[in-house]
Amino acid sequence: FEQAAGQAPHLELLAQFQEGQVAAAHRYYPADIMNPKLVNWLDGALSAGQVEHVGVIVKGPLDSFPFNKQRNGIFEVVATTHETPLHYREGWPPLQDLSARLEFHEQSMDIELLSGRIYNSPIQQLHASIDDLWPATPLHLTGRIAGPPEDQIAVLKEDALKPKFGHIAEALRVRGDAELNLDFHVPLSQLGEYALDGTLAFKNAGLALPGWELDIDQINGDLLISLDALRAQGIHGQTMGSPVSVSVTPQKNGSTRVSAELRLDHQATEKQLPQPPRQTPKGNAHSASHLDAPGV
Repeated sequence: FEQAAGQAPHLELLAQFQEGQVAAAHRYYPADIMNPKLVNWLDGALSAGQVEHVGVIVKGPLDSFPFNKQRNGIFEVVATTHETPLHYREGWPPLQDLSARLEFHEQSMDIELLSGRIYNSPIQQLHASIDDLWPATPLHLTGRIAGPPEDQIAVLKEDALKPKFGHIAEALRVRGDAELNLDFHVPLSQLGEYALDGTLAFKNAGLALPGWELDIDQINGDLLISLDALRAQGIHGQTMGSPVSVSVTPQKNGSTRVSAELRLDHQATEKQLPQPPRQTPKGNAHSASHLDAPGV
């Protein structure tokens, strides 16, 4: 620490801490340069787990801290956590058992996932960032989750999305493998708005619509998810040995329509029957069905 006559104090600090509790991490937040709403969000979002390591670097004139404007100093706080849940927003599923690297750099924050899960699905990639701590810009979260599609569909049953999509989530029974990619903005102050851009990619998955007595296998295609609509074109699969295509479209009345088009091949259908009838129709048949799931 130095202070020359007529100049601002100059600080050079290098500190490290080992083994602590995430619940006590607020002691190391640069709260003086953070929006109070952001501090409250961090206190609620990161409330349990272990801190394995914390490193702090401060170097520069303190009247310029955190040095993001004049670029005449260094300010960094880097921490690694273990078995930490992240409750990023009420009404959304928490991220569980996170091992992550959290970094404050000047007036921004980044969280990079090392490992973790949502429901029973491993999170393959996750990055969360806040570009400006004061005023607090929205939390920007991007991630990729792979696992059983019932986990990804379960997101639609959470409180934040259930009023809009709960009916359709309850109508579907899914199995197999899928991958969910999310790009999510969560406002932490008056700046910004909620935004969600998600893609649920089915990979040789299975889908049952009990209301139609319809079971589809070998499903491939993408379901697009936003905060106000589900959309899909070109989801393809097989049922009774014949090709079927599924589309999902929002309706003007707020409902979501699931449409299925089936081109039935009589020869393929006969092979699926345990006891083919003595007389069967010849040729192919085409049918289309629609299910409208109400929204609010």
